[in-house]
Amino acid sequence: MNPVGKALWFIESHFAQEIALEDIAKSGGVSRYHMSQVFGIATGLSVMRYVRGRRLTEAARCLASGAPDILAIALEADTALTRHSLARSAISSVSRPK
Repeated sequence: MNPVGKALWFIESHFAQEIALEDIAKSGGVSRYHMSQVFGIATGLSVMRYVRGRRLTEAARCLASGAPDILAIALEADTALTRHSLARSAISSVSRPK
């Protein structure tokens, strides 16, 4: 299996856990740089954007399957996604002109 195929398998097997680009690259037997390059070429997405999207897809599936409410899903969501959202909010609030 090629490095991107191995990365996709790793992501599908571990997306509910905290994973980093380093973990995904190791699963494919390549460097972080190489994984970033070949994954982007093969999928059109960065590795971590793909991971976040996969997590969001799973959250939507849980809601559609009758999860009690969005709060239950949010409490189980990856903290990296929350950190990412908070960081973007902080950056946009600092860079806005007054």
